[in-house]
Amino acid sequence: MPRSSNKTLQQRDIMRSKLEHVVYLGTFVNDLSFMLPVAELKTLSMEFEMKFQKTTIRVLANTILVVFLLFPGITNAADWSEIKPQVTTEREMIDLFGSPTEITADFSWKEWNGAWEKRPEAIHYIFRYRKQESKSQLLIGPGGPADYVEVDIFSDKVFSVKWFYGGPSARSAKEMLESDQGLTKGPQQSEYSVGKHMPHGYLFGIVTSNASKVILRYELK
Repeated sequence: MPRSSNKTLQQRDIMRSKLEHVVYLGTFVNDLSFMLPVAELKTLSMEFEMKFQKTTIRVLANTILVVFLLFPGITNAADWSEIKPQVTTEREMIDLFGSPTEITADFSWKEWNGAWEKRPEAIHYIFRYRKQESKSQLLIGPGGPADYVEVDIFSDKVFSVKWFYGGPSARSAKEMLESDQGLTKGPQQSEYSVGKHMPHGYLFGIVTSNASKVILRYELK
């Protein structure tokens, strides 16, 4: 039997035991960190409905699917608006959105030109996530999927986040921003500004009227 089939069968067995735990104890465990295909979940739900159809507890297919899709212990994609500028730490940032594809750090000339016994410790650096190399949810910004994102880190805290859009992504971002009724827009010139208050900070940026470029920045105001 192919290795992938063995893995699927193992997942089904594990899922079956966890669902039994749900049925008998009426609780969910927090380690349901994987998802089977919808077809597999439907098959399992039908098996459990048949198994318990003579009791007062019946597991219906739609109930199982809704719980598996909504229960936060299974999957809960992070959102950029969860970031709190000057509060969220570098570690929290990585935990939420994964490791960056690049890091840019600034050093003084004295540090850079000196004899290093150990690498200089930078208090300011930039995390960069590029769509070609990263699947981070942070790339889904306030204007939709961005080409790349830069996170400005200062003294171990997120200072700001900047999304860059160009070409097709800029056109999509411009359309999304224009449909946002809560966004303040400046005079329509070759470039115009946009801004919006958020629960943890302020979003602002520049949009070109021909939709060739959109840059959005989120920081504490």
